[in-house]
Amino acid sequence: MNYKNNDIENFELIAKYLAGEANPEEIAIIEKWINSGNQEEFKRIKAVWITSDYSSRHFDTDKALNKVNDRISLFETKKKRKLLTVYIAVAAIALFILIPTLILTHKNISSNPEMLSFTSTDSVAQFELADGSQITLNENTKIEYSKDFEKNRLVKLEGEAFFEVQHKDDENKFVVIAKDCQITVIGTKFNIKSFADSEIVEISVTEGIVRVAEIDSDKYISLSKDEKAVYDTNTKEITKIATNNSADIYWKTKEIVFDNAPISEVSSVISEVYNIDVISELSNAEDLKLNTSFENNSLDEVIKILQLTLEIRIEKIDNTIILKDAE
Repeated sequence: MNYKNNDIENFELIAKYLAGEANPEEIAIIEKWINSGNQEEFKRIKAVWITSDYSSRHFDTDKALNKVNDRISLFETKKKRKLLTVYIAVAAIALFILIPTLILTHKNISSNPEMLSFTSTDSVAQFELADGSQITLNENTKIEYSKDFEKNRLVKLEGEAFFEVQHKDDENKFVVIAKDCQITVIGTKFNIKSFADSEIVEISVTEGIVRVAEIDSDKYISLSKDEKAVYDTNTKEITKIATNNSADIYWKTKEIVFDNAPISEVSSVISEVYNIDVISELSNAEDLKLNTSFENNSLDEVIKILQLTLEIRIEKIDNTIILKDAE
């Protein structure tokens, strides 16, 4: 059989293969086709099959059945019933493949919706979407969002932004694309950092739950409050870690909160917020905990407060601060 993307027989046989209805000869044909350089095409078709709920999919089943009506008539009544679901799926898959699509985990969104855009310049900016969701954009950040946003809640991000998402129904989830990373939202507050010159995408959650996955993948991780995902665009790996959310969104709130935080956490947060190296030479670092907050303080002010609160000495040399025992 000569396989072409617009050949309905191709989709028919693949659908039977995926449904477990193919005979040994048909299985051999499909597997030979897959191994002949068609792995990505098969993966794309399988993604449609897996992520589509054919019992509730809003496609025209009458139209779909009409497309294969002549083929169904070749089978006896018993076989008609057995393969009916397969043929409906065949028509649906054909429609999906013939119309370019962006396959998103647990949700299919057109890859070519009409998009609008908004860009912040040299200051933080607020933006409200049509569904009532709020986005705070860090400096020099760009978002694109679908024009029919209440029906197609898709946002593309380049830069850094904090999202406060309005929960709708389960069929209309809020999806953010950052590089080739996909974030699916269950109604929440979260921050995404995805700069053009960085190979890392960071997602940290302040409230609620989000799912993070690579585009076209059915594998994802879930994040909840005080958790962060770090996605490496080179290795395609997603790592989940605990996070101090006040540091992740300092650019927005200008506030850092330490609640019985160890020196290791304090050093990490100060380093990230003020873009400075922090070295600890403390002999009793494991015994020191910090309970305080900073609000729009300069680095020099933070150093003074740390020295007084922790009773330590801090030296600043160029772009490095060194934590030392008090003399």
